[in-house]
Amino acid sequence: GRPAQLYLEEVIRDAFAVFEDDIRKLGVKVTVPRSQTLVRVDPAEMQEVIINLLHNSLYWLEQVSESKREVAVKVERKGPDHVDILFSDSGPGVLDENRELIFEPYFSTKPDGVGLGLAIVGEIVTDYYNGSLDLLDRGPLKGANFLITLRKRV
Repeated sequence: GRPAQLYLEEVIRDAFAVFEDDIRKLGVKVTVPRSQTLVRVDPAEMQEVIINLLHNSLYWLEQVSESKREVAVKVERKGPDHVDILFSDSGPGVLDENRELIFEPYFSTKPDGVGLGLAIVGEIVTDYYNGSLDLLDRGPLKGANFLITLRKRV
């Protein structure tokens, strides 16, 4: 990729803009960060990360009532080489028996799923940013809560 110095929150907002129509149609309440965290990332790589997570969330949010559909993203700089992105939704979450499998290539619980989204996200985060992608036991919303940690180029 081609790293550029930019605000991470801008990349996140741009990724959400891709699904603007779907978000509106599904009636999803969205909370994106208003902070400004200057990082050196490839915008296409970071957008791919957020788009994959958001795409999954929108699919699973269809399983809950419209009044409970919510996605929230938070960005926090923990140090000079450490930025966390917390991505949460209010969907049904991940079944215990699938918690480890969801990161495996070609594993999907979606009827038409290919099973590459989270595998790609994990590879981008680990290979290019010396980071990690973790499914948390709990978070701000009751569905799936992912913690993306970036430790390089940030």
